[in-house]
Amino acid sequence: MAALGAAGFVHLQKQMVQDSSCGEGQLQDLRKLQQEASSFPCWQRLLGSRHSSGGKQEKRRGKINAQLCTRRPKVGPPPLAHKAMAGDQPLKDLIDGEAKTLSDGAGQASQPTQHFWEEEVQPCQVSQTVKDHCKYGGLPVGHIGRLPLLLAVVSGVDESGVAFVWIARRARKRVLQPHQCAVPPPPISWLSSLSFSRQWLKPGWWIAALFALGSVLFLMTGIAREWEAVSHPATWPPGVGSKAAWLSAWPEVIACYTMYFPAVIIQVLEASNMDYECRWVAWEKGGCAGRPPRPRLLPTRAHLRTVSWWLAVLQVAGMLGFNMAVTADLVNYSRGIADHLVKWLQLFGFLMGGALFTVFFALQGSLGFFIFGLAFFAAKFSWAGEQALIAYGQIFASACFLLSAVAGLLEQGNPGHL
Repeated sequence: MAALGAAGFVHLQKQMVQDSSCGEGQLQDLRKLQQEASSFPCWQRLLGSRHSSGGKQEKRRGKINAQLCTRRPKVGPPPLAHKAMAGDQPLKDLIDGEAKTLSDGAGQASQPTQHFWEEEVQPCQVSQTVKDHCKYGGLPVGHIGRLPLLLAVVSGVDESGVAFVWIARRARKRVLQPHQCAVPPPPISWLSSLSFSRQWLKPGWWIAALFALGSVLFLMTGIAREWEAVSHPATWPPGVGSKAAWLSAWPEVIACYTMYFPAVIIQVLEASNMDYECRWVAWEKGGCAGRPPRPRLLPTRAHLRTVSWWLAVLQVAGMLGFNMAVTADLVNYSRGIADHLVKWLQLFGFLMGGALFTVFFALQGSLGFFIFGLAFFAAKFSWAGEQALIAYGQIFASACFLLSAVAGLLEQGNPGHL
């Protein structure tokens, strides 16, 4: 039996609030159970039978499911879910007044009935009155009652009078929305993010872990470049096998190509599956008919109209700039290249990468790399000036990236915390 999703839990909680037989103590128990259930993401459900069958995690998940399901109110599915189970017609997703069919090519018997922000707020149909009074944030500007071109945040009050806030980034990371988090929050688990067996099926965990490892290598490189023997060896070019190259160029190449670049690709896939939990809930409502939902490779129109997806794509473009820069640096250590090529391939690459990362991830770290590339691109500096720029633009920037990645790991290990 699959774990109860965050959207389904919120709907269940609202129904139990309306049920006079349900006390506050039961609701607190449900919140605690949901915090445990959230540690088994839908990505793990997909492969759970393959990788954790008969294990401790599977038994614990089954115990949580049993407790959740015994508290489920005896209510029937909404009318649209009946249609989905009967296979009458594909359900439509209304996006800014334009209908489209939600499909991921897997041929599920049931699909979400509405935009994924609505599914996370209320699994059954959100009324038009509620949507008309919601405040939508995004780009170019936010509106009340109308989706912006690119959606980032939705806030409002549902039909039960309960305030909610839906944040696209939290949906992408598959952590609970602010209105779904328990109050007061449970204690932070500082070590749960280090449990590979519990976290390895979460894309957000891989992104944070890869960024953390890459940032450590960049931090080591920045510290090494403070020595003149590394930044300006006596013989130039020193060769790719030299100590100077192994302390500066090689760690950057390894970090960019094997850690940062895979992380940003996973991030785009993560942003293309923001509705994955909703598709699981719809599949469960449909009686688990057909094969389970699978992660999609390409975004739907709803994903293309979120800020998160486009910023993830911008980060891929920025990463290509970093890859170009570190490759040029390694070639320069190998055989030496002309100054104008260093300027446009290496320094401009750092400038472009920092600029595109600035709008999305680790603001201070991105600014550091941006200023580092801009300064060396625009002017020549003395050795003392170079040390100052390296200290800020690489050491400090890498440390900021590392702190941001560690925060991302903690977020994955504590999905019920803001």
